[in-house]
Amino acid sequence: MEKKCQLLDAELRRLSLDEVLAFDAHFTECVDRAYHWPLWAAAYIIADGCGDDSFWDFRSTLISMGRHTFERAMVDPQSLADLELEDGDQMLWEGYQYIPSKVTEALNGGCESPRSRPHPKDPSGEPWDARSLAQLYPKLAEKFGFTE
Repeated sequence: MEKKCQLLDAELRRLSLDEVLAFDAHFTECVDRAYHWPLWAAAYIIADGCGDDSFWDFRSTLISMGRHTFERAMVDPQSLADLELEDGDQMLWEGYQYIPSKVTEALNGGCESPRSRPHPKDPSGEPWDARSLAQLYPKLAEKFGFTE
């Protein structure tokens, strides 16, 4: 992920400010769209627990994996069991989500770009109880040894 962050930073710095702002807006849309209870359940299983801040890191890491992986996880969170991960903490990288705003500031004379809309107040979808997650997502629970 460190290398991925370096590459994103370098690529964004090659763009115009308007292009970086467009990337940041799209990234923000994806982060907001992924604020979804079923995906949070997958994150909870993968990381053996996942609070709000960690879920933000999880969503950003998921987005960094590309459109196919992201869209597939949005439709079927259990598809994340197909990822080759050494452990669930690999999905909780903090930093990728800050690259677009950092580059925006650098290109915009130190000024941040405001978020175009507020983050959703609540996740979409149906809330879950941690005790039911192994039954809801057995493939993930088996892969990551989740038994709560």
